[in-house]
Amino acid sequence: SGKPVAGATVLAQNPNASPNQFTTKTDKNGDFSLMGMSNGVWTFTASAPGFAPSSGTLNVSTLNSNPPVDFTLKPGEAGGGSFAGVNTKELQGDLTAADALFNQKQYQQAIDDYSDAIRRDPRYALAYARRSVARVYLAASFLGSERATQVFSAARADAQTALAIDPGLAEGHLALGWIREYADIDMHGAETEYRRALQLSPGDPVASRRMGGILANQGRLDEAVRYTQIAISHDPLDSGNFFNLALYQTALRHFGDARATLSRAIELQPDSQVFH
Repeated sequence: SGKPVAGATVLAQNPNASPNQFTTKTDKNGDFSLMGMSNGVWTFTASAPGFAPSSGTLNVSTLNSNPPVDFTLKPGEAGGGSFAGVNTKELQGDLTAADALFNQKQYQQAIDDYSDAIRRDPRYALAYARRSVARVYLAASFLGSERATQVFSAARADAQTALAIDPGLAEGHLALGWIREYADIDMHGAETEYRRALQLSPGDPVASRRMGGILANQGRLDEAVRYTQIAISHDPLDSGNFFNLALYQTALRHFGDARATLSRAIELQPDSQVFH
């Protein structure tokens, strides 16, 4: 109806930060604020009884003013929607633990923890989206063809479920882009999903990085450089972004730029044999 929702719960989380989550409530005008957050990409999820949850991301800066994070809460299913009757602290604990395992490349363990979050709240769209991506990584990295097909199928179902619950969830479209790219080998379909994710969450570093990879595979190297630079601007500590950018610059014969970019990747991850 466009009216503000007072008393909605807003959860902010970033598995790479310390502390890695904050919780607050909206005031009578539907506004909220959070203090003490560190630099980095944070995921915000708003929920209220009777409404389906809504999520978004923001690259938080402690040096500059940050734009508002806006949510549109839509009426949910009878029973109060997501988080109704759910211990949100335990739910976020599951998600934070799963994110940490994913970042450590322990994909099966991460899937198990995302599944725990989903068991606590079967309408937690963000958990479905992230479990989908973890399953894609597992299938693409470690499994034989028959098993990979089964895991890709489960990942597809997760992405579709996430978007059925929250069509405006950027990470849902990002997850579907992974499916298009790695399971379907459909680069144009993947590009469509990544672009949609960026429309919903402008500057998202993961979606920007994937766009760069998709465009590079199509020979659109200038565009690949631009999107990878966007990813770097929003996540300047990810050495992989610098390495990818150096590859694209090398392909464009911008050797001086490539050397400088690769040097930055080595500074961030000096033990990487690949970078050397």
